[in-house]
Amino acid sequence: MADEVEESKSPETETAPLPTEEWKPLFGDAVVDEGLVGDYPRLTIERERILEVVTLAKKVGLNYLDEITAVDLPEENAIRVVYHLSCIPTIRRNLVLFVNVPREEPVVASVTPVYRAADWSEREVYDLFGVTFDGHPDMRRIMMPDDWEGHPLRKDYTFID
Repeated sequence: MADEVEESKSPETETAPLPTEEWKPLFGDAVVDEGLVGDYPRLTIERERILEVVTLAKKVGLNYLDEITAVDLPEENAIRVVYHLSCIPTIRRNLVLFVNVPREEPVVASVTPVYRAADWSEREVYDLFGVTFDGHPDMRRIMMPDDWEGHPLRKDYTFID
């Protein structure tokens, strides 16, 4: 990954999303795929490198974590953790990161050391999808009762009447 990164200060680049091809070199071989989510660049990151990538993302100006969510992909035997990062005050400089975790071992590093706002979003993803965020300061259910079994947003979850 890039050791030194200079951020452009021109008004045009501060208000326009950077294209994927400009983000990808910053994160080097941590990127396994790229594309778009709507108009925003999207990078799929190796699970083991997410903390390293978000640390650098924050260093280059993505100082705001909008949200963390997940998507259950049983056909790929994975759960995709989705991170939406922005630059405040411009808000239009965004990046979406995907990290795919295996359904049998849904563990990824917590990004709370970089973005404190990740705390409750990671707990929500843990509660509803079963993804454990290694290093999270308080990894416990946030929405479902403590004795609830399973994770209700997984596609194979069975609701009992």
